[in-house]
Amino acid sequence: MPKKPTLATGALDTIHRKLSKGELSKRRILEAALKEFAKHGYDLTSIQTIADRAGAQKTAITHYFGDKLGLFRECVEEILVYHARMLEADTDEKDDAYRRLQKSFLGNLQLNREKPDYVRLLIALYSFATHEPGLNKLYREVVSRVRARYEGLILAGIRERQFGPKLEPVMIAELFHEVIIGSMIDFVAFGASKELEARVREKWKELVVQLLKVDSPTPSLF
Repeated sequence: MPKKPTLATGALDTIHRKLSKGELSKRRILEAALKEFAKHGYDLTSIQTIADRAGAQKTAITHYFGDKLGLFRECVEEILVYHARMLEADTDEKDDAYRRLQKSFLGNLQLNREKPDYVRLLIALYSFATHEPGLNKLYREVVSRVRARYEGLILAGIRERQFGPKLEPVMIAELFHEVIIGSMIDFVAFGASKELEARVREKWKELVVQLLKVDSPTPSLF
């Protein structure tokens, strides 16, 4: 039976000695870009500062990623892959839809605690999407993927007769996503703390129970 993926198999956590010279160069650029974009945002980050931080030539960045937007897009994809693998590593094949939904919510708390730079970069995406056409397109793609995941969990819960929502699943998925983004902003603005996490957990618990009309023997993880 194959082993479940762990965070050690995440895209940015690949053991460097297993990579080729070119792959190592690309990885260093990507890691430097994540730091720079998270710290300075999209507009104030230049290809040159990323190259300097990575110890690479600007031409290497254009070779691997095309331009700054392409590099930013790759950073976002790395975060989404990391988050997906984190959730997969925590999910048991016996989990029902309600437990998987709760673990998905709690996975966002884990991301806030363990990878604050990732969260800052995602917030930068949401912010600059308002006036940068390329980022607006990327934002729409990310939102669509995230909301589709929540909608899928909601539909699974309905099939399992655990949820009896009065609203359409697509609308509830949108509400879940909006609340999660708001919580991410709070963690960045106020800093992670046990008090903030406790408030977020309670808010999410009430949101899930009230919107989905949960009727499940599965104990709450919140």
